[in-house]
Amino acid sequence: MAGYRLCRVKTAENPFFLENINTNIYSIEELCYFFVGNVPLIDASVMNNRLTAWVAAELELPRLALKMEHALTRKNSIIEFVSAAFQEIGYLNQNELTHYAENLKAFLDLPAPLRMKLKGDSLCRVGKYMAASRVYRQIIDEADDIGFKGAFLGAVWHNRGVAEMKLMLFDEGLSSFRKSMEMRPIRRHVMSYVEALGITKPKEKYDEEIVRLRKFLSELSEETDFDENVIDEAEEILRVARSGIEVDIPADIYTYVQDLADEYHAATGA
Repeated sequence: MAGYRLCRVKTAENPFFLENINTNIYSIEELCYFFVGNVPLIDASVMNNRLTAWVAAELELPRLALKMEHALTRKNSIIEFVSAAFQEIGYLNQNELTHYAENLKAFLDLPAPLRMKLKGDSLCRVGKYMAASRVYRQIIDEADDIGFKGAFLGAVWHNRGVAEMKLMLFDEGLSSFRKSMEMRPIRRHVMSYVEALGITKPKEKYDEEIVRLRKFLSELSEETDFDENVIDEAEEILRVARSGIEVDIPADIYTYVQDLADEYHAATGA
């Protein structure tokens, strides 16, 4: 969405900031585009009186603003709220609108923890890794109270690890990947853990952890989606990734990664 502005309808002089995707929008078309592609991110940060005031003043659509304000007062108002925007400019035809409403209702009918995970996944997709990490952390913190199954929590821990690695929180990311693998030892989780080990641990420590990992995997039941070669495959990915990097990186990548992370956190305050 960044870098593109649709201009078939009036554009605003002052944009509306979509917090969840860190993007300014200038038209009702761009708002509709957001609604279509980011269902899990339609929350109070966009469904509010600040948006309706912007629609009325900047887009000069007071009747639409009133419809959206009315939707805000009603229970389960999301479908009514977004449909008002779609119908204002015919953004979706009737079949598309019906299909969208069905999908939105299906999302809203999901258990709250799953909706939260999908929100975290969507935040990751648009590069909002810190916000995604907070969402995953909330799910995990509430796990004991709700009694989540290990398979679901394993996926949450894994995606939290992805967000943390993107933020260069390498130790935290490695810990999350390990937790995901222990809770749900599937191929994807094992591969992520091995790859994270390769960029967070010096060679001696890495080798020790790989020995422990092989022992752990050998003790699992045979009902897994990977074979004994999964670690070798992950190590090959690491080898190829390292050889493809064109900057000068020491043989022991650990020092390089830690220095890079320190520079990042010093620059961002993260």
